[in-house]
Amino acid sequence: MISSKTIDSIIPTIVFLISDRLFYLQITAVNAVLFILIIGIIRIINKQTINYALAGLGLVIIASVLAYITESAAGYFIFAIISTSLILLLTLISILIIKN
Repeated sequence: MISSKTIDSIIPTIVFLISDRLFYLQITAVNAVLFILIIGIIRIINKQTINYALAGLGLVIIASVLAYITESAAGYFIFAIISTSLILLLTLISILIIKN
């Protein structure tokens, strides 16, 4: 079974990618934000934790703003690429520190 964390993180990106093929960038960004808001509302109605939905909302908003600023759907993924790169860098640094 797919966990709620997975749904909160993967589905908005899929909605963004599908919307990008059908609509303009602004509508695509709004669709992704609206979708994660709907997920949050469903979680509230079902009395589930909304922590991941709120985190997802923040990330989707940041990603959508970056896409809007860069005027490219590729901008949506800039934040994820940067954050993943920083996590990798910190992991490598911690490995080097522990080995020494």
